Amino acid sequence: MTELRKFGYIFAGYYFAVLALILWHHHAVSPIAWSVLALVFAMTLIFPNALTPLKWLWDGVLRCLSYVNTRIIFGILFFAIFTPIALCKKIFGKDAMGLRYDSVLKTYRADCRDMKIDLERPY
Repeated sequence: MTELRKFGYIFAGYYFAVLALILWHHHAVSPIAWSVLALVFAMTLIFPNALTPLKWLWDGVLRCLSYVNTRIIFGILFFAIFTPIALCKKIFGKDAMGLRYDSVLKTYRADCRDMKIDLERPY
């Protein structure tokens, strides 16, 4: 089965599901919508290569949606995960990077000579 034929079956199936959902909620569905469904299904059966522009358009729409949704989802995850962690560290006084000013120190340079060097386990 070619990729365009698979796309046609899946697209017609989803389109039918949307029309059935509209009917289930007791709303009228235009005969044009049913005609479009029949046309897409017939093209899938008879000449699937005719679905190339539809697949190209659908892929473009999905690419745009994935671009937007990815940024929204990662933005929400960032603020849901890192903001509470940062607030907890701030409340408990954790200074992981050593950025706090210390008047007793002569230098902020970390001396690496005292560190154990292990190439098998560098961390």
